[in-house]
Amino acid sequence: MQVQPASAQVRKPRKPKRFAAADGRRSDALRLRNQEIALAEALGGLAGLSPPELLRVRNAAALSVRLEQVRSALARGDLAVSDQDLVRLSNVLSRELSALDRLAATKRKATVADGQQALRDYCAEAAA
Repeated sequence: MQVQPASAQVRKPRKPKRFAAADGRRSDALRLRNQEIALAEALGGLAGLSPPELLRVRNAAALSVRLEQVRSALARGDLAVSDQDLVRLSNVLSRELSALDRLAATKRKATVADGQQALRDYCAEAAA
């Protein structure tokens, strides 16, 4: 029996795909990604978000895309969706967007306060 070199015996695990069927090329997946980016812009971009903030942005983006799908189904006359679905999704999305607005306002206040403190520090150093 031949012994294989150590490098051949060790396998690196593959990174699992989040969603096997969603590779990002479908129009819905692209729309979802664009919504995530647009919603994250008010919070400083996707890279600067904490995990809970990112989760909230992703939920709001998914709700927005789903609401668009329900609206288009209703416009086509599809009987699989109801008006109640539209109202429920609208209400949940409204709550998520208002929570994101509050979060963005909190971040803006923190940024302004940091800038004001930096200006005070600069003026104090210049006066000394």
